[in-house]
Amino acid sequence: MATQSPAVELNQESKFMKLIHQALIAGCVLAAVGCAGTAQAPSPTFIAGREDNFAVIGDKEPEPAYASDRLKQLPNFVKGRPLMNFDEPGYDKVLAQTFTWSKTRIIAAELTFRAKVSQGGACNDRIRLGFSGDPNPVGFFSFLGAWNDAWGYCNRSGIGPGQELLQNNSWGKGPRAISDYTFTIRLQPALIAKMNQKSYLDVWGEDDTMFDYFKLTLQTDAKTVLEP
Repeated sequence: MATQSPAVELNQESKFMKLIHQALIAGCVLAAVGCAGTAQAPSPTFIAGREDNFAVIGDKEPEPAYASDRLKQLPNFVKGRPLMNFDEPGYDKVLAQTFTWSKTRIIAAELTFRAKVSQGGACNDRIRLGFSGDPNPVGFFSFLGAWNDAWGYCNRSGIGPGQELLQNNSWGKGPRAISDYTFTIRLQPALIAKMNQKSYLDVWGEDDTMFDYFKLTLQTDAKTVLEP
């Protein structure tokens, strides 16, 4: 019976080990591709203010809000109204913040913020998101709470279902009052489409409510950089 020479056996073993090595490399590459393919897209997070439960540390001033000049001059909404900073009690004031980033494609986004009632008239307070450079600058708005309680604390006439973030609850006073809450708003596709066009978002809240921070999280398919 013919036998293979040691050289042939070694050559076959070498080929076999080479195939195993190639398979292992391919497996690593496939694993890496799989991880990259299934991993969540980059999610840069921009924070205005500080998540510190409305604390003003030491003798420091409240954290400043940064609004674009265009937002500060927005008629009917911001212009002519006193501006406030984060952690600052609100009384007929507006907190205005502009987020900007480099050109990218946003897939999804959400805004998280913590708010607390600072005056008794806060029950009709609201949050707005939009673009101060647009003829129609408001892309989203909602009352923080708009349940029309029977105690008559606030006149919420005209506030329909779905126009409040805290459904079936009032903001500030009343039997179902909530006065300190962390809100999360999932941004709508129409708003995200405009964010992709404009690379900025204006956020402003009013007017007897204080805000701890605004946190904007963008899920993107490319690295996004916040401009100073």
